[in-house]
Amino acid sequence: MPSLRSVKRSRSADVAALLAFGLLTSLTALASGRSTRGGLSPWYEKLNKPPFQPPAWLFAPVWTFLYGLVATSGWRIYRRSRNPSAGAEWPAAGATP
Repeated sequence: MPSLRSVKRSRSADVAALLAFGLLTSLTALASGRSTRGGLSPWYEKLNKPPFQPPAWLFAPVWTFLYGLVATSGWRIYRRSRNPSAGAEWPAAGATP
């Protein structure tokens, strides 16, 4: 597998690919957020939750960070492939290019 230095790509192509991965991840986050827009179900509110449950205000920053990691990971896998159209690593990640 080639190192990142051995694959010749322009910086603008790398930035465009990173932005594309960020956009795709953001769209996924938006879709999942819209699906729970109505708030938490009454049954969830009634659950007996453990004392170590994080506060509700922490949910958004943590998921924003995690989605950022997902976008960056996808971009790095894309950059490592020899031929971006082939996407040799994508099946291993459980996705198709």
